[in-house]
Formats: sequence, structure tokens, C-alpha cells
Amino acid sequence: MINELERDRHFLKIAMEEGARAEKAETIPIGAVLVDSEGEIFACGRNRVHSVMDATAHAEIDVIRKAGGDMIKSSNERLFTLYTTVEPCVMCSGAIYFANIKRVVWALDDDNFGGFS
Repeated sequence: MINELERDRHFLKIAMEEGARAEKAETIPIGAVLVDSEGEIFACGRNRVHSVMDATAHAEIDVIRKAGGDMIKSSNERLFTLYTTVEPCVMCSGAIYFANIKRVVWALDDDNFGGFS
């Protein structure tokens, strides 16, 4: 049985791998992973702001868009956790709220743009 801290570290590592992919695409190296209460990965995403020239293409938004209808259909049945490498900004925090994501875990606080602390 894996404890919550080990689970969080596991999924943050995957988010960091997504962030590395963003960096290779020459954009801000932020990655995110959306996981349900059973530990199933629903979607992985990364920052695409500079690679697609879209100011809203943050990693957290990418994950929510990719999870799309599947997440909405099951939101009453499953509790979702979003893992991200950096504290979500105000825009992403709003999207997380409206997507009914119950828990957010991040690796690094964002003192300038963070929307949670």
C-alpha cells in the first residue's frame, strides 16, 4: 500500500517530466498531471504558451482541456487531484475551481503569480 506522500511524489515526478518536455519546446518548464481517486492518470499536460503563442496555454489548462468530457461526466463519481510543478496562477486556479478538482499539489510556490497562497 502506497502512502499519500509517496503517491504525491510519484505524480509530481510525472509532472516534472512534462515540464521538461515544455522546456525542450522552448517554453516555460511547467508540467501537470490530473489523477482520479483510484490513482488513474486522466491527463498529462505542459505549458505551451510560447510554443503555440497562446497566453492561456498553461499546463493546468492543458490538462483540464485534455481530460475534457471524460472528467465532466465522472466529476460526481470521482475526486480528482491535480499535480503541477508550480503553484497555479489565478487564471488556472479559477479553472481548477470550475472543473471541480478537489485537491491540488504543487512542487514550488509562486510568490508573484500564485493563486492559492
